[in-house]
Amino acid sequence: MRSPREFQAVHASGARNLPLDRLDPEHLADLCGGAKERPVLILCQGGTRAKAASRTLDAAGFTAT
Repeated sequence: MRSPREFQAVHASGARNLPLDRLDPEHLADLCGGAKERPVLILCQGGTRAKAASRTLDAAGFTAT
């Protein structure tokens, strides 16, 4: 959920950058092999975008753990 600039500066190894304004839950599910119950780590700099992304994914049927 980081901006491209934030992602370029620092990110978790193997991470994919999906900025909040371009978050597509179905595309993310495809990246996870079609499973909405696989773990997804959501990171942003301050937590606000991660919370918004979490709500979007919850509404799309992703399972929170």
